[in-house]
Amino acid sequence: MKYSYLTQDPLAQASIELILKWQDKSGAYVASPTFSQYGYAWLRDGAFCALAMHNSGHPESASKFNSWVGSTVLKYEDLFIQARLRLEDGRAVLPECAPPTRFHMDGSVEIDHHEVWPNYQLDGYGTWLSILFQTEEEYSPSLITAVRVVADFLALAWRNPSYDCWEEGGDKLHGSTLLAVAGGLKAAAEIIDNDLYEKEFRKILEVIERDFVVDGHFGKHADDLRVDASLAWASLPHAVYDPLHPLVRGTLEVIKNDLRTPTGGVKRYIGDTYYGGGDWVLLEGLLAWNEAKIGNRDFWDKSRQWISSIADSDFLLPEQILDHVQCPTMVLPWEKRWGSSAHPLLWSHAMYLLMLHEGAKQEWI
Repeated sequence: MKYSYLTQDPLAQASIELILKWQDKSGAYVASPTFSQYGYAWLRDGAFCALAMHNSGHPESASKFNSWVGSTVLKYEDLFIQARLRLEDGRAVLPECAPPTRFHMDGSVEIDHHEVWPNYQLDGYGTWLSILFQTEEEYSPSLITAVRVVADFLALAWRNPSYDCWEEGGDKLHGSTLLAVAGGLKAAAEIIDNDLYEKEFRKILEVIERDFVVDGHFGKHADDLRVDASLAWASLPHAVYDPLHPLVRGTLEVIKNDLRTPTGGVKRYIGDTYYGGGDWVLLEGLLAWNEAKIGNRDFWDKSRQWISSIADSDFLLPEQILDHVQCPTMVLPWEKRWGSSAHPLLWSHAMYLLMLHEGAKQEWI
């Protein structure tokens, strides 16, 4: 049976059940059902969950999510238009009036008068376009319109600073954001057959290879070429570069050498202090997914064993493990602010399913 490998893995079964359980009737996936700050639907997290569901025999779940994103984008089309007008006038897009990176489950925008979330993030929209192309065979007229709204915005916005996938660095261009936007525009060009999107995709690659490469690997920022683990998505899921491209391989090697704890788990970047800067489960899964793609079974096996070992008795996976944090003095301040680190995190479960799917394609399970 095509998905028989899933029935033999308790963590895989629990991951599918968790993601389906916490998919709202609207189609949105909550980032974490128990963590105080993650009770929202992020496009980034949700897109990975949609791809995991599609690859695990639940394409209807992915389609529900894609429809939710499409309808939500059209609901707030004016935000995209206003953002484009500001960019065309050479003005900055303010976080409080940017197309949001996260929504309530019903697709409404959060209203918080105390702390404005760093909403001006582009990678989530690029990731949705990339994964939409991989999970849908047909596109309704409204979905096509939503793709055009998002892609028109990204084709202009990518040149300007924004917050990255970790909600940080709003005054910078980010390597992983550019890769996500490039992947999204490449997908949009396939969906709509628009030369503009293909041209902007090529321009982004020129900028990445000119300003974001050092010593054979991608860098975090143009003025800070440390590696960031999110750069591993240059190949997966965005298909911007071939898995065997020298820059992809060089980046993954630096991530493994500089950011990965030998026993398992990958830090976001050197100097991270969020909950002390621990080892992220989803990044281990992303690395294993990439390694499986090129046939590295030994690495994939060890990653699978490690992720399975840190699941709790209910087969729930956390966001990160705090056994080897970079900055121990920063664990307690975050716990006082927001409580214990997120557990479970749907994105962690999605990445486990995605790496498992790649292993099954290699006929390792």
